[in-house]
Amino acid sequence: MNSVLESIGANIFWPLYAHLKHNGGTNTCLDVGSNRGIHSQIYVGVFDTVHAFEPSIDNRMEEKYRKLLQLEKFVLHNYALGEGNEKLNLHTCLHDWGLSSFNDDKIPQLKEYKDVEVQVKRLDDVDINTKIDFIKIDVEAWEPKVIVGALETIGKHRPTIQCEYDVLVRDTLRVLFKELNYSRVYTQKEQKGDAIFIPQERINNV
Repeated sequence: MNSVLESIGANIFWPLYAHLKHNGGTNTCLDVGSNRGIHSQIYVGVFDTVHAFEPSIDNRMEEKYRKLLQLEKFVLHNYALGEGNEKLNLHTCLHDWGLSSFNDDKIPQLKEYKDVEVQVKRLDDVDINTKIDFIKIDVEAWEPKVIVGALETIGKHRPTIQCEYDVLVRDTLRVLFKELNYSRVYTQKEQKGDAIFIPQERINNV
């Protein structure tokens, strides 16, 4: 068994367990929607390089990233990912930053929010010169937009993708991953949770 897999354990962090179980590499990880960097703190212990994407870093969040930014293997990108290179209004939740979303259908869940204009880029236009083995996408029903803007990157690197599987965009995600020849190997919760998608060719080789 992979030594990294042994150190993580099946019940501690299941997305990474699923990734390594299906012969995933440990070169570069992308944390899309990194929020306060909690996942990135785990990723830097597994992957050679971690790129985190978060569009609006305030003073409180800067403190959360302080230790990570001291690591050469960690890179913070202060913008969002989507299907185009543009500026968009992010519906910023005032009581929980992690619920903020570009998707108008999420507004009823926010209670109090304000729109903040942020920069959005396509992942395909981001200069990452290392092998991308794992992508986590948690962007509150904006996941399909991120994937559409990353089709070339996904096609080239064939990473494992941990993706929030919100019912608002679930059907769209199923179509996108089918077109990419990916299979869903695990879903955390029935209504709202994360799912793990693995390239079909890696599943066949297990």
